[in-house]
Amino acid sequence: MKTKKIFLVLFLAASLTIANAQNFKLNDQIVNVGLGLGSTNYSSSLYSMRILPISFSYEKGIKDEIIEKGVFSVGGYLGMSSFKYNSNVSSVGNIPYTTDIIIGARGALHYPFLADPKLDTYLGLMIYYDIATWSTNNSSNPAIGGLSFSLYLGGRYYLDKNFSGFVELGYGISYLTIGVGYKL
Repeated sequence: MKTKKIFLVLFLAASLTIANAQNFKLNDQIVNVGLGLGSTNYSSSLYSMRILPISFSYEKGIKDEIIEKGVFSVGGYLGMSSFKYNSNVSSVGNIPYTTDIIIGARGALHYPFLADPKLDTYLGLMIYYDIATWSTNNSSNPAIGGLSFSLYLGGRYYLDKNFSGFVELGYGISYLTIGVGYKL
């Protein structure tokens, strides 16, 4: 009986140590590549996807001990997608294509909401410039664009010391992004 109590105390002490562990720390640098599901700009039935939304991002932890355990990171973002406009109007001679590129700066708060040392949970804000062009078989013209911002929520699960999978929900090149990350 005494052995069981000692084992239980050791197990609880180890659990508390793990609960306070965090995988994203000050000066950590991560590169992400993601594929988007659900377009933020071209969700009408008149558009069909030509290029799946893809994104690249980088972040570095610059300030720690935020709300005791949190780490603030900053970084950059690049996203791209392309769509074809499906017109039923026979007078439209050239079918227009739209390409959307987003370039942005991001800041995130990484905070261990769950007690899993392999899980990095975060929420953030991105300020970005949206560059969209439309083109036909003969020309390319600017269509829309401008400065905007978005909020995002994400989680990264480490499969080993440096390699991770991530999921982000927010408004960027897509509503939902699934991808991989690598800690430099």
